[in-house]
Amino acid sequence: MSFSSRISAVVVAAGKSLRFSEAYQTSKPISKQLIEWGGKPLIVHTLTALSIIPLCEVVLVIRPEDEALIVEYLRKFTSDLKIKIVFGGA
Repeated sequence: MSFSSRISAVVVAAGKSLRFSEAYQTSKPISKQLIEWGGKPLIVHTLTALSIIPLCEVVLVIRPEDEALIVEYLRKFTSDLKIKIVFGGA
């Protein structure tokens, strides 16, 4: 087993985005990781950037209420990464 195949990344995407929502004066919190930029949600851009690193896995920390949408995005936009979803949040 090579050293690089034992490296994992942790992506924390479980916040409530309260400051972000205040800055954009929205009535309910907007999950930053789900906002689209260039036709893809920000979380996909993050995971795509990580895909060039030889990782054994990516641990993606999300809010339970975002799971269905994030899983849909992962199926649609990512294929090369081994992603483990865990729940967290502020």
